[in-house]
Amino acid sequence: MSQLRGHLTETDYWNIHFADDQGRALLVVTADFLDEMHNNRPRYPQLLARATILEVTLAGLETLRWERLVEMIEKHWD
Repeated sequence: MSQLRGHLTETDYWNIHFADDQGRALLVVTADFLDEMHNNRPRYPQLLARATILEVTLAGLETLRWERLVEMIEKHWD
């Protein structure tokens, strides 16, 4: 969790520093964000809430299949 939070903060920082907070930040990681054994409940609800506040889109293990990743990236840019 702490590593993911650090990466999320760094991603937001890059948006602020390099795009004057006018960019669109997308963090793609291999973490599994959904707990399939518990009705797809989020594994890291605090991290997802923080990402929403920072306006950073998160793509986790569930979206790494090529078609889903491309779809998510397209949606991110719309």
